[in-house]
Amino acid sequence: MRKMFSYVLFEADERFPRFLNSIPYILLMNSEIYPDFEMKFFVEKSCQDTDRFKLLKEVSEQFDSVYIEIIDEPSVNLKLTIWRMKPLWNDDIDYLFCRDMDYAINILAKKSVEYFLSQSPCIIHGMRSYKLHSTPLMAGMCGFEVRPVRRKILTLAKTFEEYINFGEEHVDYCKDWRWGCDQTLLKKFFGKARMYPFILDCPQYDAPFVLKGFNGRLCPVCSYSSIELSNCNMEVLRLSNSFTKFTGKMFFHRDFQFDSILKLSHSEMSKFIKERV
Repeated sequence: MRKMFSYVLFEADERFPRFLNSIPYILLMNSEIYPDFEMKFFVEKSCQDTDRFKLLKEVSEQFDSVYIEIIDEPSVNLKLTIWRMKPLWNDDIDYLFCRDMDYAINILAKKSVEYFLSQSPCIIHGMRSYKLHSTPLMAGMCGFEVRPVRRKILTLAKTFEEYINFGEEHVDYCKDWRWGCDQTLLKKFFGKARMYPFILDCPQYDAPFVLKGFNGRLCPVCSYSSIELSNCNMEVLRLSNSFTKFTGKMFFHRDFQFDSILKLSHSEMSKFIKERV
């Protein structure tokens, strides 16, 4: 079973320097906490001259679980954020999870992902970590069982390019690709495709509020918090958990944090990175 995390790296976002610095953390933490997952990075062409990209390229050449796709088109505001969704149409994988570059893995998020993979009949996974999150699908915290989802959305978009076209035609935020375009496109597209009944909504706090008009499956913390985690480096997971107050919170990486992760890391990818940073 092929499971993949999808990321996008581009310069137009004001958080770009933080995204660049996140590359070794993402590689380390995923290799330790999600050792059976693949990672795909969509990278704007202009980012290739950075030292962090060169590290990412070295890792991708050494490990077949890391992929890079260069985006060779002009960046229009924040349009490139939606490229995280491209594997839903283009990759031969079983599960796709879209994540932000500055995302730190925590215990609740890990458990809800494992619950979705092992126990839920739903084919879409959503996490909400803040009470202002008023949609079950956050652009950097969503996941999909690829083949059944793909079959259900083909009438609206047979290709990733048609997904982009849908946004330009039906979503105001995508007219100029401003902040929130990826989020509003997700909401509009999957609403139009009548996919909400297939969503597993996993709030990341103890008192979830029911989303207005949502007819999918609500999965409160009590449903997945008891999931036992075995296939991961628990020391690294606990450390990563201590770096962030809630799921999806922006993570400002510090050198001392990186050093502490390195000391607890044992994967082959971690050893490879240790020799190069």
